[in-house]
Amino acid sequence: MYFFGQIDKVYQYLIIALCFVFPLTVAGGNFIAALIIILWLLTGNYKQKFLEITSNRFAIASLLFFSLYPIGLLWTEHMQIGLEMTRKMLEFGLLIPVLITIVRYQNIEYYINAFLAACLLIAILSIFIGYEIIPPFGSARVSNPTPAMSHITHTPFMVFAFYLFLIKIRSAFINKSFFLVIGLSVLSAIVLWSIFFTGGRAGHVMFFIMFLLAIIQFWNLKLKTIFFGFLLSIFTFTFFYNVSPIFGERVDKTIQSFKRYEDDPKSDLGYRITFGRNSLEIIKNNPIFGVGTGDFKWEYWEVKKVLTPNLYGTANPHNMYILVAAQFGIIGLFALLNIFYSQVKIALSSSRFIKDLGIAIVVFFSIINFSDSYMLGHYTSFLFAIFSAFIFKENY
Repeated sequence: MYFFGQIDKVYQYLIIALCFVFPLTVAGGNFIAALIIILWLLTGNYKQKFLEITSNRFAIASLLFFSLYPIGLLWTEHMQIGLEMTRKMLEFGLLIPVLITIVRYQNIEYYINAFLAACLLIAILSIFIGYEIIPPFGSARVSNPTPAMSHITHTPFMVFAFYLFLIKIRSAFINKSFFLVIGLSVLSAIVLWSIFFTGGRAGHVMFFIMFLLAIIQFWNLKLKTIFFGFLLSIFTFTFFYNVSPIFGERVDKTIQSFKRYEDDPKSDLGYRITFGRNSLEIIKNNPIFGVGTGDFKWEYWEVKKVLTPNLYGTANPHNMYILVAAQFGIIGLFALLNIFYSQVKIALSSSRFIKDLGIAIVVFFSIINFSDSYMLGHYTSFLFAIFSAFIFKENY
């Protein structure tokens, strides 16, 4: 018993470290995750671990989804690409099941605080770069200051961090800790700045969705609450449209891209629309089992040659649902949706704190996956895996 108690302490320190490190560095996140997995594999108690995994609806749904990737190698023609794709999805087949067995309810605040500390550091650095206090580094530019990751990922991370700050502010307000409310509000404002002074359109859209969700969760689902949320969202949009050059520019470009798509599809948004349309042809031709784990790029090229020969090809349609349906057909799409279904079932039967966070995870990832394959990318797949593990553990 003493041995397992000490191992559990090591696990908790490693998970807290992982929550802080993974938003900052790919190598660091991978290293700590590997340490956790290796330690888990070497410390025995396998029967208990197996029972805990197999009794968790979310863990089973994740394993079923992951299993499609190695199974899909059976009918893929490009094995190397398929193996690489399978490796990228190990969060669902390995990291989630491992974390499910070792996360602890009493440490959730530590996990969240470590993550928020990392996001706050990133936000501060982005402010310093944006105001040219420090020179740009990493993927950052003065015009789009995202130092730790690309703007496609940076903005959604800041949005999720902002939502977590709002949940903390609600808790502090309920407990009448007004100095804490003020402190948390200042920190959330720093993260908010970083959302609207960077160029991630998906993150901008998700901000308003998560902002409205937080308001509804604060005051419950009432007509006046929704109306108040919309008014605040309109005010926030108008304010940042006028004070943030990059946000205003992205809004204007998005509107123009929609208007000009049929005549000029060669824009970021135009290409995404075309990728989706062409990919639907792949799904139509392979509706049940898809084209396999590694063949999307080549199947897309064949469709593109016929439908849009003058536009670029792609290895990713920038839509998780379309990518999975093209790879594994209706079976794959069902397996992906089953993950969200299992999460909703667990969230609705949990305490208010877990229920609110659980619904937030489902809303965030189920919607943002329409704009890109966010459960495939390294940073966001880690975000999904780590937070889902301690939110949907069940039977704490």
